Amino acid sequence: MKFRCTREKLAKAVSMVGRAVSSRSTLPVLGNILIEAKDGEIRLAATNLQISIDCWIAGTIEQEGAITIPARLFGDVLNRLAAPEVGIETNDKTVSAQIKCSNAVVKMPGIDADQFPQPQPQGEEGAEFDAELLAGMIGQVAFVASKDASRPIIQCVNLTFSARGLTMAATDGYRLGVRCAPLEHTLGENTLLVIGSSMAELGGMLSHADPKQPVIARVDDGHNRLAFAVQGSDWRAEFSAQLTDAKYPDYNMIIPKSCKTTVSAHAATLVRALELARLLSEGAERSHAVCLSIDPNKNVLSISPRKAGKGSSSDAIDVEVKGPAIDLAIDSNFLIEVLSKIKDTQVVLEMSDPKRPVMVRPFSSSPDEFIHVIMPMS
Repeated sequence: MKFRCTREKLAKAVSMVGRAVSSRSTLPVLGNILIEAKDGEIRLAATNLQISIDCWIAGTIEQEGAITIPARLFGDVLNRLAAPEVGIETNDKTVSAQIKCSNAVVKMPGIDADQFPQPQPQGEEGAEFDAELLAGMIGQVAFVASKDASRPIIQCVNLTFSARGLTMAATDGYRLGVRCAPLEHTLGENTLLVIGSSMAELGGMLSHADPKQPVIARVDDGHNRLAFAVQGSDWRAEFSAQLTDAKYPDYNMIIPKSCKTTVSAHAATLVRALELARLLSEGAERSHAVCLSIDPNKNVLSISPRKAGKGSSSDAIDVEVKGPAIDLAIDSNFLIEVLSKIKDTQVVLEMSDPKRPVMVRPFSSSPDEFIHVIMPMS
């Protein structure tokens, strides 16, 4: 194999596929990046078996071929080279690669490309997404998925495709995020489970995508993996994730069907008051619990630490209240985190009882589009 391409383009592709490199594997090839020159394109790929990322970039190919080389070392080398163009040539006898950039020459051992796991064929039917919309949905939901390995089902994001579009949901047992969006083309009637961390990696890739190009999602023929084809300004990529074969909990059971008290607040003002109360509660219970007290007569929401650790505080912010007064305790970290995912300047909190879930949503969105449910603290 022998090719030339711009160092910047190659480094960007290596950084992108590097998200899928395995850091803890008994298979050495999973710590490598596959480099393949074929059909006028340069393909880079990496996998940890849970997720796989392939990226294609343009270059000048003098001889086709393929090799895998250590991912981290390759990325570090590219970042320390200065010339705008880089050339790579492999030696099939020694299974090694030579990287040349101006006067710098680096040689590194590799592993035969035949040992690298290859992707499964995709199905023909695909769902089409707007790249920014899909990135936004992932950002508002995937972070909620549980990080507890002992509860593998709720480590997943639940993707439900229907005639209406896509509903994305995740929970960790204490909170729930649900985001819905219509789609022109869907995957039929399908429910798929993908690990939350895998969806978060996809979200990171989408932040570099061309917003004018659609993202196409397909399920492989064995119904084992979900793949997303993504377009960039000067690259194309495919992200695929392992599907979890299990039944997701019926999260609709915990979504309140009605509320008694509705609070409309300025998001940034609410976050500031929550952060102040959290600061004073640190060390008290290790939970950062705060008390919310809603006064409909004064249209005020008062926020204070449930149990002061470093001192005490009370902050009253102006809000719009509809319904009766209510006092409840909530985890400030949960509330601050979801508020950071909402782009609206105004947010809505809906509640019925100190022991019932609190619903949070953007002011401009209906509950059918995006909601976040947080269980109150006793």
